[in-house]
Amino acid sequence: LPFRSDAHLLPPLRTSNDRDALREALISGEIDAVCSDHQPHDPDAKLKPFPATEPGASGLDSFLGLGLKLVHEQLMSYAEWIDRSALAPRVILGLPAPKLEPDAAPDFVLIEPHAEHTLDAAAMASRGKNTPFRGWRLPGRVDLAAIADRVWIRTP
Repeated sequence: LPFRSDAHLLPPLRTSNDRDALREALISGEIDAVCSDHQPHDPDAKLKPFPATEPGASGLDSFLGLGLKLVHEQLMSYAEWIDRSALAPRVILGLPAPKLEPDAAPDFVLIEPHAEHTLDAAAMASRGKNTPFRGWRLPGRVDLAAIADRVWIRTP
């Protein structure tokens, strides 16, 4: 990753060996759950010299693509990615499993796993556009998200 304020995170990214170890732990199942740690910031918060910028990044728009990258590289199965990114966090937090039935609050996301996109700030759903993955080519696309009383539909 390039050295720029969008990569100022807490905890920090550390060395490539550390990142590789974390990635391997996720793939092997040693890490039970993963989240986006979505921390979007105003553009001004990232304009100072690197150490003076606010740590954090917009993780919402890259989370699916980074996970599907592991699936497409055949390092994880779809089932393993769904478990670690969606099911295990619910169990850890004591949340009930979502239900698709009449009168139940919606709680699901429809994705196109084989679509590809370049992570571009202008196309990001988040109001915060700070991401260390800007410009990366990533697999997957969210076509619809329905959570409680909020529904988001991708428009072409």
